[in-house]
Amino acid sequence: MAIKINRILINNFKPFRKFEINFTDSRFIVFDGPNGFGKTSFYDAIELLLTGRMRRYDELYETTIHGKKILMVAHS
Repeated sequence: MAIKINRILINNFKPFRKFEINFTDSRFIVFDGPNGFGKTSFYDAIELLLTGRMRRYDELYETTIHGKKILMVAHS
C-alpha cells in the first residue's frame, strides 16, 4: 500500500508555530538547512502523525531513568 501525502500543516509542534507545505506541485523535495532549523522535527511530526509515536524518543527513554543517563559499565 502506498501513501501519498499532498499537504502537511504543522501547528505548535517543537520549533513550528505554523508550518504548511504542499507536495502536489513537486515530485522531488529536498529539506536542507543548518542545524536547529527543524528538519528532524519535521520528520518527527510525520512519524507521530502516522504511527502515534516517535522512535527517537522511545530509544532515548530506554537509555535514561527519570531523565538521567544510564551508564553502561562492562565488568570483567
